[in-house]
Amino acid sequence: MFLISLAFIVAISSGFLIRDIKAATPNLTYSNKTFYLGENPITNFGLRVTNSLLNDTVADRLISNLDSMKSYGIQSVSISLQGARADENTYTDINAFNSDGSLNSTIMNRLGRILSALDSRNMVGVVIYFYQAKDQTLANDTAVLNAAKNATKYLKDNGFNNVWLNVINEPGHGGFDKAILVDLTRHPEIYNAIKSVNPNVVTHVSSSANDGFSARTGTTSSNGNVVIEYARADEYSSPGVFTSTEISTIKNNAASSFKNGGYWFWHAAWHQKADNSAFPRFDKGGNGTFSSPGVAFIWDEIKRISVNINATPLPTQRPSNSTVPSVIIKPGDANGDGKVNIQDYTVWLSHFGQNISGPVNGDFNNNGKVDGIDFVTWFVNYTG
Repeated sequence: MFLISLAFIVAISSGFLIRDIKAATPNLTYSNKTFYLGENPITNFGLRVTNSLLNDTVADRLISNLDSMKSYGIQSVSISLQGARADENTYTDINAFNSDGSLNSTIMNRLGRILSALDSRNMVGVVIYFYQAKDQTLANDTAVLNAAKNATKYLKDNGFNNVWLNVINEPGHGGFDKAILVDLTRHPEIYNAIKSVNPNVVTHVSSSANDGFSARTGTTSSNGNVVIEYARADEYSSPGVFTSTEISTIKNNAASSFKNGGYWFWHAAWHQKADNSAFPRFDKGGNGTFSSPGVAFIWDEIKRISVNINATPLPTQRPSNSTVPSVIIKPGDANGDGKVNIQDYTVWLSHFGQNISGPVNGDFNNNGKVDGIDFVTWFVNYTG
């Protein structure tokens, strides 16, 4: 039977935010084509925030937006230990690794602050170890293996179990030089090095070494696999500006991925550009036009489809012939008290996996089964 931690119950029933209580980090696991945090399936959506380790100001900017992300059904973020592009032609100077594979304490401490903030909100960090055009800073293949083991040890020793590893950003990219990163047949060496330190951490190195799923750049995903980097549509010179066709396509791709059981990480210059102090931005901004730049259109779509896709519309009132007075039913409200809280979670939990209908049983989308989609409905509508 699925369990919820006592700390979670106490935090919500007492009216405190989760971030105010330091509880044991639940384990991130992957099984049956589903990611779980503790015993609960996570939402299907994440954001690529690869330059969030740039400096303390940027890290704080990300942390300050986590609650907003979560309210939109975005439960995961991907963070790069070697940064990413700052613009079309340059890279940030983020690097968690010294030449021998030992760790840069400043970068790792910054990572720790972000992972702690994610942990306190029941959110997930996807940690990217190696980024193209940055592996050249490592002395040799042995240093690559040392870096992988040292980073994994840091996460394990600090109790960051709310993570999974996307070890190589875009395996096969021409920007990598080290043979152990370039040669797919050698990727199991990296995988085994990581597992020698922490056999339980969910790990994806490449198609030749992973824990049973793919994680790639693309537009759609399905069947428990991950688009870890959506094929970016906005330009670094005009972050958050899209054509109407691009907006429509992006929304359709997110919906398709969700419908087909895939995980989908939104990637935009809006969230990655780092060539001036105003960026990267981790809010949703405007509606994606030249006069109102931003990515609100996809944040809003993620929230909408997380609750509503393929769902039978929830009744707004009980049938008129019911002996119970008519009430407005909120999505995620199992007991009809007008709130979405821990009591409703408990109803969902007690019926999880059952073929049973109706919000009163935790089937919030009325599709005849109590599953992870119903959890997402509860999650994004939680009121306390």
